[in-house]
Amino acid sequence: MPDISYKFSVKSISLLLLTLLVLSCSDDDNDDPVITLKANAGPDQMVKPKEMVTLDGSASNGPAGFTYSWTFTGTVPENEINFQNTSSANPTFTPPTAGQYTFSLTIAFEGQTDQDVVVVEATGALTIGGTLDGDLSLKNVENNPELADYLIDSDLIVPEGITLTIEENVRIEVADNLGIQVNGTITNGNGESFFEDVELVSETGWKGILVDGGLVDLQGVIIEKAGTSPWDGQTETGAIHFTGDPSEITNFRLNEFRGSVSYDLLVDAEVSGFQTVRSNILSFNIPIKARMSFLDTFFRSEPNILPPDFQFIHLMPKGLETADVFPAGRFFDFYHKAYYFDGSFRAGSPVSSAAGVTYYIKENSSLLFEKTTTLGRNSGESSTITGFNGAAWNGIAALDGVSLKINNTVISNAGAAPVVGGTVQSPVKTAVYQQGRGTGWLWGVTITDSEGFGLYIDSPDDAFNTFEVMESTFRNTKEAAIRINAIAMTNIKAGNFFELDDNIPGCLVEQDGSPSEFFLRALEGSFYLIDADLTFNTTGSFTLDPGVHLKFKSGRSFRYPPSLGSVLRVDGETEKPVIMEGENDTPGAWGGMILEGDFDINYLQIKNGGEFMQPGANNSSNVYFNNVGIGVFQIFNNSTISGSAGYGVVMSNNAINFDFEDPAKNNTFSGNALGTVIKE
Repeated sequence: MPDISYKFSVKSISLLLLTLLVLSCSDDDNDDPVITLKANAGPDQMVKPKEMVTLDGSASNGPAGFTYSWTFTGTVPENEINFQNTSSANPTFTPPTAGQYTFSLTIAFEGQTDQDVVVVEATGALTIGGTLDGDLSLKNVENNPELADYLIDSDLIVPEGITLTIEENVRIEVADNLGIQVNGTITNGNGESFFEDVELVSETGWKGILVDGGLVDLQGVIIEKAGTSPWDGQTETGAIHFTGDPSEITNFRLNEFRGSVSYDLLVDAEVSGFQTVRSNILSFNIPIKARMSFLDTFFRSEPNILPPDFQFIHLMPKGLETADVFPAGRFFDFYHKAYYFDGSFRAGSPVSSAAGVTYYIKENSSLLFEKTTTLGRNSGESSTITGFNGAAWNGIAALDGVSLKINNTVISNAGAAPVVGGTVQSPVKTAVYQQGRGTGWLWGVTITDSEGFGLYIDSPDDAFNTFEVMESTFRNTKEAAIRINAIAMTNIKAGNFFELDDNIPGCLVEQDGSPSEFFLRALEGSFYLIDADLTFNTTGSFTLDPGVHLKFKSGRSFRYPPSLGSVLRVDGETEKPVIMEGENDTPGAWGGMILEGDFDINYLQIKNGGEFMQPGANNSSNVYFNNVGIGVFQIFNNSTISGSAGYGVVMSNNAINFDFEDPAKNNTFSGNALGTVIKE
């Protein structure tokens, strides 16, 4: 049988090949191949301002050799974002501020293209901290003014020689209990003006700014919730703490403290900067604790604004052994409502104060003034100088020749101990001590509850002591309200008032002498205690005002010597007689009165004299007339002469026969041991 299957197989194969050839010849040899491109600009990103961002187009697809082209379509000028490598798969840029940054990626191959878009959102504060190794300027990076531009996440240290500049609209948030330490410079200025809307804030509170020998140049800055804890090596806290000498302020003006947890300004260093701290708004109830020298940075015409309920400005003087001194021509100026002196203050520069100021003095501390000083003002509110929390303090002292003027001021709880130290050596306890010749006055002053004297003037017996007392009140002093020498007793002017124990004199007069002026004023409610021989040598009339009360210690006398044209006037009145008597209410308690010149005496009560015979007399008496009659006035009327250990009156070497007992003169004699009148 023939092999039919084999022949069929060859034929079939031939037909198949022919069919494939025909099909192949029917294709269009002129059609181009299909190319696939797919751009991928990468995922959208969330970044922080100021940090470099890398875009990623590497997931794009296409034939080998396709190209990349990136374009920026945001509102920020492209030159401000530092857009680099825009023809690569991974270009970079740096967002200068918070906001959205949109980029378009175009890939291309042989005329064909594809595009994709990516959005980068810059948000959140930049973190800063540690020690700066170069100058740093902080610029605004967050468009939302309620959000922070920067976050301090560790103590930021500004070393010596380095400047930290905070520019416009910058809000810095400080993490809990961190802060800024300035050994170099901190400023929000550019040398010509200051950047505005600068804030240093914290959600929970921060340590504040420690200025350790550095420089501060800030204006219009908000400082919030600072002063929570002390810096290492420090024991106290402050929103801004100056420590380390010397620190400097070139400008600190119009800044505002908000919610300070401790002192707004703590200054335990010498800080230079004359009148550079102005018009700041402070927040803590004790807004400032500072050395006395820091007052040199204040400016009364642009005062700092303190909280309405603040307690005081806390001052730290150097003590009596070392003076606090300003450069020549400057002075201590106290014009805020209250100050606390944390120790003794020795003012080596002039002092001035406004009305209505309260000074709190630390227990057993003193105020010593070595230059012209004015405390309080005659008009306006009264001022107060008192011990802190009612404590006893030592008092006020002024050096020889210093003008001390205290006006409209209450001085209380002084006289705890003598003011001793440095240039002053007070021998007594007293509220006010004038060492040497005094000038100035107490005018409208109240001295109360002194443990010693009220005013003690310790000066030579000469006419250069011109310190005056007028319209003042002395209350509850343990010693005499005023101690003065004889020549200056007429410096006690009218209007003074005394509320003292019965045995405490309003004025103790010591050191023999002659009063230098022409009127002796009454001490309302009190008396002069005379421990001196008073000799009134004047070239005109000398007048004892109504109500003058003189008590003399044993061994002392009142003498009016002859002087042409000079008249002793005793201007007593029925209800306000002039009284001269001994300290003790017993006959012979003092020497008595010597009249050798002309006199015009009315309503005098003189008693308890006659302790001894006056020079030239042969008997003791209340009144000794000697050589009377050289002038015109010889009037002695309406007076009482009583209680003498000798005679009432002894007359010797008289040029006239003066009749004291003439009924028309209305004089009264009683209780004189040896008789009424004797002519020797």
